[in-house]
Amino acid sequence: MELSQKLELQLSQQQLISLQILQMNTLDLAAYVEEQAQSNPVIEPIHETDESLVSVSVKDWEDCYDCDVQNRYYSEQPIDPYDPVSNIAHTGGLEMTLPNALCLLIECLHKPEPLRSRMRFLAHCLDEDGYLRINLEELAAEGGCSTDEIAEALNELQRTAPPGIGARSLSECLALQLKARHADERIVCLARDHLEDLAARRYQLLSSLLGLSEDELHKAKKLLSELQPRPGAAYASTAKAEYIVPELFVEQENGDFILSIRGREKRYFSLDSYYCSLLNTTDDEEVRQYLTDKIQQAKLLRWRIEQRRSTLERCAEVIIKRQKDFFTIGRRGLKPLSLADVASVLDLNVSTISRTIRNKYLAYPGGVVPLSFFFIRKVGSENADQSDTGNVAICEIIKEIIADENKKHPLSDQTICEKLTTRGIRIARRTIAKYRDKLRIPPASERREK
Repeated sequence: MELSQKLELQLSQQQLISLQILQMNTLDLAAYVEEQAQSNPVIEPIHETDESLVSVSVKDWEDCYDCDVQNRYYSEQPIDPYDPVSNIAHTGGLEMTLPNALCLLIECLHKPEPLRSRMRFLAHCLDEDGYLRINLEELAAEGGCSTDEIAEALNELQRTAPPGIGARSLSECLALQLKARHADERIVCLARDHLEDLAARRYQLLSSLLGLSEDELHKAKKLLSELQPRPGAAYASTAKAEYIVPELFVEQENGDFILSIRGREKRYFSLDSYYCSLLNTTDDEEVRQYLTDKIQQAKLLRWRIEQRRSTLERCAEVIIKRQKDFFTIGRRGLKPLSLADVASVLDLNVSTISRTIRNKYLAYPGGVVPLSFFFIRKVGSENADQSDTGNVAICEIIKEIIADENKKHPLSDQTICEKLTTRGIRIARRTIAKYRDKLRIPPASERREK
């Protein structure tokens, strides 16, 4: 007989509450304090007049930053119902969200409890589209298990959930749906590995690689168009925040950019003086114990709020230092920045950074932007060291190039590609076309003026 020991980290209810508070914005946090006051008489909410309330619908950000998929993804999250901690202590927390629906399915499986537990954990890590955006190594570290164990749980979840749920990319999402339909393996391979070639109509290349005729490729393209690219959308909440409250502020002083944070001055609640006084005067042991517990709970809440403020401030300082050029020359100055970059500097988990920036806004002299706006994917280039320009910045450059063109002889995508190359930005012509489409700029033939 062989004995072995295994240490597993399980997130406690207290840890989940701390994560919940971390991802709240100012309005959510104030509402949460009000809710806690209902069950804790020691907590006395402070109702401050908020002159910085900005009457901007979150939906407006989708249009402002529609040219960047990553920013659009982050800005569409007023309250994320698919995070493990989003719905704790919130009205409607038991509604049939995607995680809740998946957990019901998981409970019906005849699988070992450790595996089902990891599957439930993954179900709560999906985004609103049903995708798994966090890498397996990060999830394994947070869930206290090995990467192989989390991968096994993901495979089981993908087999159990509606087709496409749990995918890590659009290609994988479509491939999972095709497998569920028992499609030809060549079509599955087409979706999984060759979507870009299909979009570019490289039929001859695909025919030689997959053995599909051009007619079969057209039928496959039609089949792919019938699939659901957002399999979790059926469970998505349609509620949108009516207002946003900037919590971070950047001002320029003597050439430097100074960060201030609302949470440093804002007090969400105070301790009720009557109950604090009663604790010191009462002779009733039961009352004394009750008030001691409630005061301890209130102090713990205050500590959590302070931890949230500290983490947000540290995160914002790293972002502002990295994106300093944005505040002087606009979006052209944005540089590639990932959650992992900030996590590495602060020695925190990527998921912690993701929760910290969620639904937080920064005000600067040029306006108000979601904090997630500053996270820009690095654009691929022939030499990774040659280009330090993010995709939002490239969109801005493309707009400028087209604005300056001779309208009687508009620039082709290839010419724009060549102009970008002279600036040290090496990207494919098809990528130029993709960005131009996202900017809603027609091709050269439609821009020509007589």
